Amino acid sequence: MCGIAGLIASSSPREEREHVVMQMLMQLSHRGPNGSQVATVGDATFGCARLALVDISTASQPQVSRAGSLFVMNGEIFNYRSLGYYEQVDGRGDTGVAHAMVDSQPDWSQQLEGQYALAHYSASGGLTLSRDADGILPLYYWMEDGVIAFASEPAALAAAGVPLSLDIQSAYVSTTLWGSPSQLSVYAGVRQVPRGGAMSFKGEKMPEAYLKTVHYSATTRRGETTPQVVRERLREAVEIRIPAEVEYGVLLSGGLDSSAVAALASTSAKPPARCYGISFEDADLDERVYQEIVAEELGLDLLVIQPSASDLAEGFVRTVRAVGAPLLRTAPISTLLLGEAIATDKKKVVLSGEGADEYFGGYELYKVTNFRSRWSGSVTEDAIDFVDHLSHLPGERRSVELSYYQKYLGTADTDPFFSHRIRWTATARALARFIVDPTDGAFSVADALNQLQKDLPPDFGELSLLERTRLLEC
Repeated sequence: MCGIAGLIASSSPREEREHVVMQMLMQLSHRGPNGSQVATVGDATFGCARLALVDISTASQPQVSRAGSLFVMNGEIFNYRSLGYYEQVDGRGDTGVAHAMVDSQPDWSQQLEGQYALAHYSASGGLTLSRDADGILPLYYWMEDGVIAFASEPAALAAAGVPLSLDIQSAYVSTTLWGSPSQLSVYAGVRQVPRGGAMSFKGEKMPEAYLKTVHYSATTRRGETTPQVVRERLREAVEIRIPAEVEYGVLLSGGLDSSAVAALASTSAKPPARCYGISFEDADLDERVYQEIVAEELGLDLLVIQPSASDLAEGFVRTVRAVGAPLLRTAPISTLLLGEAIATDKKKVVLSGEGADEYFGGYELYKVTNFRSRWSGSVTEDAIDFVDHLSHLPGERRSVELSYYQKYLGTADTDPFFSHRIRWTATARALARFIVDPTDGAFSVADALNQLQKDLPPDFGELSLLERTRLLEC
């Protein structure tokens, strides 16, 4: 996706701001192979390192409207042709449509369907920063003494002179929860725009956040949908993401989610040019055989990479640099290596099954949570079934796992974090060996949960156990 950046500073001359924003874009050049440029309106200068996918020759960024507002966006609005503005924006693509919507529609965030991080500025309305409801694309900001800087990555903020000093407490929270709450970053003074939110900055006041409520429970209750409806919605989701102007591929792990995406894409009006997979030297981790079965069945070309142990070790350093934050798990390393192979293959777009396990309950966590909610801790038929479920583990590890899963039993109805509490508590205990609080204060899981609480909808405690588990995992 594109890289965006901006600087709002009434005290800085235009030429100075534009120079700084260009320096910021240099830190985002890997995101935008199709050119970088800046634009200024009043006290605001925006920049974009563009990855061109829609209206490639005409929809450059940043954009200035006839009304004099300034706009830049990373991401893609999938339903932009159906929103009634496309014919009015002179070939400025989904960015132009989103710009027109923010200019004129108070409820614009309710109408945009896509994954995006955007910035809008006008002399009368000030600065607005926003991310999509799932927070797929990052957007960081910093403000001090009337100056506001924002960017897709912290490294770009550093290029604007923002000090990036590690906030140990925030690092603890992010690693304990296996991911940052959407308003948090691991750098002191640097925040993220909350997912599903639009933040309004006016003058030197702290931003006001207008969060779009995400009602996960509306479509997840049993009996309110059918396999046929899910299949059709999945088909629509795949087809609306297929780019019209460039070739694309599909990430294929061989699992159900990516295989379903590949199958639906292969029967569309524009099948993928190629599938991409990753293989490992460790036979217990390698799923290449399933990738090959699916690709052959669908008649799709398959490119598989197999990184060595040294490739993964070297990739770890580059992955941490790319993420700009501590990593708890190593899965992003293989994603980075595969992404580099795809870029070498000259593909700008790939579809994937990312997010399916979270929404469809595919992870082991969902099964374990369901079992633990019904288990009293005594030896029951359910307990025996669960032991059988762990039968593939060595005896000693099986005992450890059972002891682990017996914690916090009986609290499923009273603890809103029941599904994840044992994971987070165990992680916090492990982190205590590596993270030292310079203030000698005790870290606790409660500290992390207090931060997380700010991200959750007001009715979170009223959701079903499955719905709470899904929302926490997302």
